[in-house]
Amino acid sequence: MTSRERLLTVLNGGIPDRVPIAPFIQQEVMADYFKRADTDRLKDASIMAKELGFDLISKNNIHTKPFFLKKSFPNWEVEEKHEIEDGNYFKITTIKTPEKTFKQVEGVPYKKDILEGIHYVTREFMIKNADDFEIFRKYIPKQDDEHRKEIIEKGRFALDYIGQLGINAPWSCGGVFNLVCTFIDVQDLLMDALCDPAYYKEYMSFFADISRQDSECYAESDYDVVGLQGNMANGAMMGAEHFKEFVLPYEKRAIEPLREVNKPVLYHNCGIALNLLPCYKELGIKIYETLAPPPVGDTDLKEAKELFKDTDIVLCGTFDQVEFLKKGKPSDIFAKAAEIVEIGKVGGKYIFAASDYIEQNTPLENVKAMLAGALSTAKY
Repeated sequence: MTSRERLLTVLNGGIPDRVPIAPFIQQEVMADYFKRADTDRLKDASIMAKELGFDLISKNNIHTKPFFLKKSFPNWEVEEKHEIEDGNYFKITTIKTPEKTFKQVEGVPYKKDILEGIHYVTREFMIKNADDFEIFRKYIPKQDDEHRKEIIEKGRFALDYIGQLGINAPWSCGGVFNLVCTFIDVQDLLMDALCDPAYYKEYMSFFADISRQDSECYAESDYDVVGLQGNMANGAMMGAEHFKEFVLPYEKRAIEPLREVNKPVLYHNCGIALNLLPCYKELGIKIYETLAPPPVGDTDLKEAKELFKDTDIVLCGTFDQVEFLKKGKPSDIFAKAAEIVEIGKVGGKYIFAASDYIEQNTPLENVKAMLAGALSTAKY
């Protein structure tokens, strides 16, 4: 089988020739591999897949910025600038409306060799209270044809470019809870759900509709899978009852247009998740990642396989890339990868990967050992 055939077989509920081996490749590891900062999650990841011999799931981030932050509209003037200060790299976004100028400040430690695909921490949020939200909602533009056209064209290009190397699974603008966390402090989200449920419902429904509109665009595209980030609503942040009442309905609403056309959805939580796994069974997703083991997460692969055995959900992940892949001996890494695949391949519905993206300063020999170990026991 080709890598594409292998991955699609798994997504369609079949048993392929072997377990797909598809590490999460983004700018951190590509900067090391190619010794340059301007890396691309489709083109450069395809080169790495060819050279290292893994099955590619291209998790491009070119669509993560919501359409209303990409350009200005009438009564909605967008400006984005970047600054370096005290060893930190800041992105400052402002939106001018007739009634208010919104400002968002996001920062990350400065790395001159990685300026794309990085994960910011928000220091100042655009929406601080209900009055802000009402003005934001009043002037936000409607999604235009240009946004849909971009997704359609880039989806078609990605399909042609990747060929038989694998599949495309770009990140959308959200996961509804994740999307709202972009504009409203997560502490406020947690408190509003309990102390001001009417306000919480208003803004969660508002952003769910934005995410849903994105899903409608992806439903028409040639992308194989659509990625939704769900890591902010993690098991350390909330319990299963809170998730079921205050997160699950909005995530399902956003996913629905994709379910209607059988477009697979990949849902991502790279941290604590064990208490939320039963909830994920209700989301309507096709792939759940990343099954992060302790100490970063709390998910055991064998336990997760048992929990999801009565579903058609494919599990992806498990290998610890935070500590073990960076610091372990190649022989130990080989053995651990082989052990994980032996557990994961029982009954199918498993894709081998790390518990998140492979990080910078990971020795290449260790990455190769992980891939070789996984391959050694991958055949069905």
